[in-house]
Amino acid sequence: MTRTIQLALLLASGSCADEPRSFGDITTDPELPPRGEGDIDGWIDDGHYLAWRCEPQPVDVRFGSPHRPQTRTCNNAAIASATPTGELSVGAASVKEMYDEVGRIKGFGVSRKMETGGADGWYWYEKINGGVKADGMGAPAGSCSGCHMDATRDFTYVYVP
Repeated sequence: MTRTIQLALLLASGSCADEPRSFGDITTDPELPPRGEGDIDGWIDDGHYLAWRCEPQPVDVRFGSPHRPQTRTCNNAAIASATPTGELSVGAASVKEMYDEVGRIKGFGVSRKMETGGADGWYWYEKINGGVKADGMGAPAGSCSGCHMDATRDFTYVYVP
């Protein structure tokens, strides 16, 4: 292979690096947020999660939460209809609206259970003020699973009644 062709291939492959990430999930299912910034932002903008069971208004976050100062959590049917104990089913998902000091949404956090078996089975997404903080599965997805492992039930802190 000539150097010119090698350079062209290298440049072409690098041009995709700035594209928002996609896992190829269905983007129209109102109960399952798709994974990857390239798909999930549009799904959030479409407001699918607003039909879920949501806290009525933003609330002050628990002590130690990085999602300051207020959040509003919405749970899909898999969480809203879950039994009070035990592991959540695959497909359980939450969307957390994160608010700034003047009450504007500054970002979103999304969790979605992809498989059973602990932290590695959860997908985490967080975007604040236009910057992606997490977009992946399990422990490598920033510190999401590290903090959520302290939740009383299956990596999920907020259950909306």
